[in-house]
Parts: sequence; structure tokens; C-alpha cells
Amino acid sequence: MFGTRSRSLKARVIEAFKTPVATARKGPVKEALIVSHGQPSNSQAGEDQLSALVARIKPVLPGWDLRSATMATPNALEDALEEFSGVPYVFPLFMADGWFTNTALPVRLRHRKVHQLSPLGVHPGLPHKTFKLLKLEAENRGWSFNSCDIMIAAHGSATGSAAAECALYFAKRLRRLTPFKKKVHTGFLAQTPFLSEVARVSTPRTLLLPFLAGLGSHLTDDIPQALKEGEFRGVLLPSVGEAEFLPGLIAHSLKSAELRSLAA
Repeated sequence: MFGTRSRSLKARVIEAFKTPVATARKGPVKEALIVSHGQPSNSQAGEDQLSALVARIKPVLPGWDLRSATMATPNALEDALEEFSGVPYVFPLFMADGWFTNTALPVRLRHRKVHQLSPLGVHPGLPHKTFKLLKLEAENRGWSFNSCDIMIAAHGSATGSAAAECALYFAKRLRRLTPFKKKVHTGFLAQTPFLSEVARVSTPRTLLLPFLAGLGSHLTDDIPQALKEGEFRGVLLPSVGEAEFLPGLIAHSLKSAELRSLAA
């Protein structure tokens, strides 16, 4: 009798622990929406580029329902939000924490409860990831990183200060990571100092990084034109929005936001 009762108790204990574990695994679906400005002149291209980025993030975030939408495509943002059943995290793929992220985007989100995160451009891990990228670019060319100059191409704005402030703060933090605190030159497309002017101080070992999230005309037309005018002599790198580290950085931001929500 004693042996039979012990086995029964053991079976009940095992069953008691099995049930909560199964329930916890199901849990609520974690949802996130990656939002960018997009391309007003070619909205579908903007949607396709953002969708491709989300496809790169999904393997890093298994179990998440990830979607994308640009603000340039009419109703794309609102339609994407309708697909979610819970309270999604919204990650703004913007380089500045300015009018778009503080005014335009919240207005579009006002009818739906969401967790809006800080934009890409002010992510605390971005300068360090960028420093490692620049150092690798130098090494791949057989250059000593100490012999290279760093240049940032940013959009800026003729109507507000937020875009320039975010770019300059990024450059400041990047400089702190470099050996001997090398100067990081920053040139803008829409305000002084213009990129075409800053490009004139370039050397053959200047690494120029476009501080841009998208792949539109600023990257394909405006920056090359400004560099041509400034007789740029260095190396034009892919933009931040094309960096290999980007999916992991966004995934980390979403995971961190989820942990903060659970702890609240």
C-alpha cells in the first residue's frame, strides 16, 4: 500500500508542474511593427525595402509577430495595426527623434494602444556597433584604423534642429570610442555645414557613413551629387539602414521593451 500511495503522490506532483509549464509556453503573442518614413515618390519600393528588413529580423525574434509599414503609403500603417490582436511594440526606423516620431507618428497611432519605442538614431548601442563596423571596413582594406578619417552624411533640416542634434550627438559618441578621440566630420544635405563643403577635407582614407535609415533618393542621388561637388576622395560606405548589425539591434530593442513592460 505504501509503495502504491508514493507513486500516486509522485504522479500528482509531476502533473501539477507539467500543466503550468504548458500554459506558460503558449502565452500572449508578442507583436511588433517596424515603421519608416518610406518613399513618397515610390511608395511600393519603400514598402518592399522595409519588408525585406523585417524578414532579416524574424530569425532573431522567433515567436514574434513582426510586420512593417511606411508612413508614405496611404493607410498602410493603420491597416498593419488592424492585423494585431494585442498591444504591439512600434519601432520607428528613423534617425532623428523629431517631428515625425514625436508628432506625425503619434497622430497616426492615436486610435490604437501601442508601445512606441525610441527611434533607431538614438539607440544607445548604435555608436558602438557603428564603431566596430568602421574598424572592420578599415581592416578589410588593409588600413590601420588610426590612419582613417571618419565622416558622417546626415539629412539635417531647414525647419528644425532635432535632425542635426541627433546626428551630431551620434558623431560625438562615436568619437569617444575611437583611438585618440579622432574628429568625426559631419555634413548635411539640408543645412550647414553642407556635405559638399565637408567633403573637401576628405582624404583617400576617409570612411563616409550615411546616417540614413532608408535606401531612397538621398542615398542614390543626393549624397553622390554632394560628394562629387566636394571632390570627395574617400570611400562611401553603405548606410546605417543597410548595416548587417541592424536586425540584431532592433531585435534587442524589442526584447528590452518587452522586459520593461513585464517588470512594470
